[in-house]
Amino acid sequence: GRMVPGGSGVDVTEYHPGTRESAEALGLRRSLGVAKDAFVALFVGRLQLDKGLVEFVEAARIIRRKRTRQDIVFMMVGAPDPGNKRSLPEAKLAQWKAEGDVVFTGRREDVPRLMAMANTVTTPTFYREGLPRTLLEAAATGLPLIGTDMPGVREAIIDGVNGILIPTHDSAALARAVEQLADDPEMCERYGNASLERAKNQFDHRQVVGEYLKMYEELWNR
Repeated sequence: GRMVPGGSGVDVTEYHPGTRESAEALGLRRSLGVAKDAFVALFVGRLQLDKGLVEFVEAARIIRRKRTRQDIVFMMVGAPDPGNKRSLPEAKLAQWKAEGDVVFTGRREDVPRLMAMANTVTTPTFYREGLPRTLLEAAATGLPLIGTDMPGVREAIIDGVNGILIPTHDSAALARAVEQLADDPEMCERYGNASLERAKNQFDHRQVVGEYLKMYEELWNR
């Protein structure tokens, strides 16, 4: 069988690459209490533990303790999924909020805007899923990506080209990857541009749909 890259794809026109300095993005940062020149590492998704939530929070803690300037912000966008046994327990979420290493936004309807004001999207998942949609959306936003070396994630991230692959269950590696990007704007730009290229060439849903149609036609005419 032929694998169509890009899963179901994303509509690239819904995302806003290159708008981090816009009045809207800066206003969004202000409303979330984030400094305008802070490096924002975003997690977006349902808050279930096998998406690497613990690793994300631990990486934030490592960086906060290590850097004197609080110039890197970890932000988690999403809510627990109470019906789901892998969901983050409310008590744990309350504890993390109290510790203050991560900014929690809860569920948001403006994910494309949040991505546009962020500097990277991280997917520290160890849950076996297809290509995480979040990474497609982040690529369409022109962001460098960080994710675990898992089958679905590897479709979106080419290590050293448009992002950084890290081992699963490795908070220190996640912290290192975020710091590496935060301290190297040139690398961020290079990876971000490569992400955008991939989004346009491989992940744009119009193109993905075209690939499926081509495949069906071949099957039909066999």
